[in-house]
Amino acid sequence: MTINDRAIRNQPATLTTMFYNDEAPVSADAAVTVTITKADGTTLASAAAATLGAVGVYTYALAPQALLNYLTVVWTGSFSGVTRSQTTFCEIRGGQLFSLAEARASDTALSDTTKYPTQLLKDCRGEIEDEFERITYQSFVPRFRRVTRDGTGTERMVMSERRIRTLLAGSLYGVALTTNDLAAVSPTIWGELVRTDGGFWTSGYRNVVVEFEYGWDGPPADVRKAALTRFRTRVVESRSGIPDRATSFAAPEGGTYAMATAGRNGWQTGIPDVDAVLQRYTDSIPGIA
Repeated sequence: MTINDRAIRNQPATLTTMFYNDEAPVSADAAVTVTITKADGTTLASAAAATLGAVGVYTYALAPQALLNYLTVVWTGSFSGVTRSQTTFCEIRGGQLFSLAEARASDTALSDTTKYPTQLLKDCRGEIEDEFERITYQSFVPRFRRVTRDGTGTERMVMSERRIRTLLAGSLYGVALTTNDLAAVSPTIWGELVRTDGGFWTSGYRNVVVEFEYGWDGPPADVRKAALTRFRTRVVESRSGIPDRATSFAAPEGGTYAMATAGRNGWQTGIPDVDAVLQRYTDSIPGIA
């Protein structure tokens, strides 16, 4: 799923989309409406009016959401008499690796809001959050998952995500787990959902659906620092005169230097200081080599 917008729990957010006719932005004949559904299919907003900004750009003010979730947003309007719809996605998260204020303060070049607009910084921050999770197998901010699993026939069921925080909802063969059922499940930092009421995750094929929060309360200081370092290399990399594919370069004052690159010699991001931090957290999870 491509995440177009990321909102923070209990904070308002602005959802955005743009309609195009080939490469040119185009506005609708009349109003564009928005329908939003949660991960379980329940409707959060139906045919609500979107706001037109610049040509083809539509926004919707999302009210603060108390629970983490994935939202599917369908934008619909009439363009030259033809009804068109397009879909975007918004993730409600519990935090961020760093604020945009911290991001801009990390490099004086980033104070230029024309060259480095807010949306560019948001997109890059989101990419780094996802990248750090892929590398370390854990999220450094609270996130949401809805997954379907085969019942194990035991009291334990293992998820792909580590540091499960809270089981929000679930069902067995389509029957919703009660509040007492949810309270009797003990999540672990290793990614297990353990039933403590003597019950079992009934054996079956894709018969268990669970929604849960996972991740750290917030990023440790060394992870935040590593994330800002990675952020600067991603956003301002165009200022470097070194080609992207280069593995070495010769300095004008003399000397040739080898460069660490992503996926080369064991590096993940290609930035040794960043990879050293991420490796420490990867090694801290049992079962991950």
